[in-house]
Amino acid sequence: MFHLKFYRMMDNQKKYAGNHGRKPKPDKMRHRYVFRLDDGDNARFLALFDESGKATKAEFIVSALFGREIKVIKLDKGTQDFYMRLTTFHSQFRAIG
Repeated sequence: MFHLKFYRMMDNQKKYAGNHGRKPKPDKMRHRYVFRLDDGDNARFLALFDESGKATKAEFIVSALFGREIKVIKLDKGTQDFYMRLTTFHSQFRAIG
């Protein structure tokens, strides 16, 4: 009799074992970045954070990074050489008069 109750209890525990704890979020934030600031930069960061009115510093940083357009400049060696030659040609042209 005891064994029968014990097995039923074990079956019930297995049945409900996965229903405990927090429900998983659909879009977890898994990536983390860390940076360090000196005293002056930290004071400026806190002043900007206070002005923003955001609830958390993480929310402020994300809005500051992704809320604005970020410009990416790619340097090409051939274009850079062309620019330098054009600049020297222009300076020679100005020297002639």
